[in-house]
This record gives sequence, structure tokens and C-alpha cells, in this order.
Amino acid sequence: MNILTKLLQNKQYWILFFSLLALIMLPAFMSNLIFSNLLFTIILSLVFFTSVSAIMTGKRLIIYGTAMVFIMILLEWIGYFFKDESNLVITASIIYLVFFSYIISRLLLIILRSEKVTIDVIVVSISIYLIMGIIFAILCNTLNNIYPSAYSNMIKEGSRIYEFTYYSFITMATVGYGDVVPKIPQTQALAILMGITGQLYMTIIVAILVGKFLQHSSER
Repeated sequence: MNILTKLLQNKQYWILFFSLLALIMLPAFMSNLIFSNLLFTIILSLVFFTSVSAIMTGKRLIIYGTAMVFIMILLEWIGYFFKDESNLVITASIIYLVFFSYIISRLLLIILRSEKVTIDVIVVSISIYLIMGIIFAILCNTLNNIYPSAYSNMIKEGSRIYEFTYYSFITMATVGYGDVVPKIPQTQALAILMGITGQLYMTIIVAILVGKFLQHSSER
């Protein structure tokens, strides 16, 4: 067992969780910095790495996972230097969606296969919710690049993904302050999907966790 494996053992879920929090929270405090876009790219690259580290369980998965992370990081850094290429943004967004959807499916298996509810299982459940918010932010960003004036007020054409993160989580939580408004049918339909998905996930995951807790308690 090498040093990296020892460091990540039983901590990879926490590392993923905190990297996701950093991706969501830190951009708000570095928006005025000269290299804010570069810092966001670095944090997103960290999320790619920690996402795969959280689900690596074998040699084949390590090889494929490492390749996926390399592709994700390469695309993100290319996008950093070519911000105005709409086709590149759309292509990268599609690959991001596939990547994070795969990560979510693997994390869900961890929850479903767990025999009891532990703190790690709860952290994984929260991480899935955070990744869902990032996925919807990517979708919003993609639609905003395809359709002009897709969103009102703060969101401008060509905006980066982190500028949609706020809107994504507020919509998933069905808070809806109204400061960012979807203006076309496509983005309005996505807003409906975001609200439904956020509420259904919370309901289903709580039911699963409570069921596992009660089952473990009865077996003891």
C-alpha cells in the first residue's frame, strides 16, 4: 500500500466533500481577484481528481479514472485559454455531464450497498447533492451559450459555470428569489426539472438512510 493510498483510505469521501464545497463557496470570495478564472479552473481540476479518487476500487478503474480526470482537466484548461469558443464550451459541457453522471452513479452504489448508515455514507449523500447542483449549473451554462438572452439580470451570454451555481442550488431548493429568471421555454423547462430533482432526491435519500438505520437497529 503506497503513501497516497494510506492518506486517502477512509478519507476520500471527506476530501471530495470539501473540494466540492470549495468549488461552490470560494468563487464568491475571489471574484474581484485578477486570476479568479484561473483559481476556479484549479479548484475544478481538484474536484475532477477527488471525484475519481472517491470511487477507485481496482486497477482497471484506476486506469480509466485517471484517463477521465486527465481529459477533464485538459478540457478545462483549454477552455480557460479559449473562453470565446462557444463550440468548445458546449463540447466540454457535454463531457462534464457524462463524467459527473458516472461519478454520481458510482456514489449511489456506495450508499445502496452500505449495510448501515455511517458518517461516511451521509457525507457521500451530501456530495451527490452538491454534484447534482454542479451538473445543473453546467446545463444552464450550456443553454446560455446556445440561446441568446436565456436568463435575465445577472447571467450574461458566455458566463462561466460558477456564475450559474447560485441559481442552480437556489432552484433545486425551490427558494426562487427571482433575481435570475429563465426567459425561454428551454431554460424554464430546465428550472422545473431542477426543482423536481432536488426535492425528489432529498425525499428518496432520506427514506433510504432511515430505512437502513431502522434495519440495522432491528438486527442488533
